[in-house]
Amino acid sequence: MRVQVLNWGTAVTQTNPVGSLLDVTQTLAANTRVTLNATVVATNHYEVRLTVGRNGNRENVLLTTYGRTSIGGGQVNGLSVLPSQLLTIEVDGCL
Repeated sequence: MRVQVLNWGTAVTQTNPVGSLLDVTQTLAANTRVTLNATVVATNHYEVRLTVGRNGNRENVLLTTYGRTSIGGGQVNGLSVLPSQLLTIEVDGCL
């Protein structure tokens, strides 16, 4: 799997990410929990992408994202994204 946090900067009209805040690729065993952190400037827009390889059972991947005031700090109300709010897309030719 690959987890990316892309920085979309502060502009509303930005058409491409301006950088990557996190880019981790690793193979995980079944029933494994992983916590990753990316520092995002409060005024920036960001995107979390999860790419799962075709060899595994993609139906069993759960991703939840949420904002915190700091690593280990309190959760920021209104910035949590639940699994039901995430989009799944299929891209031909990608892992």
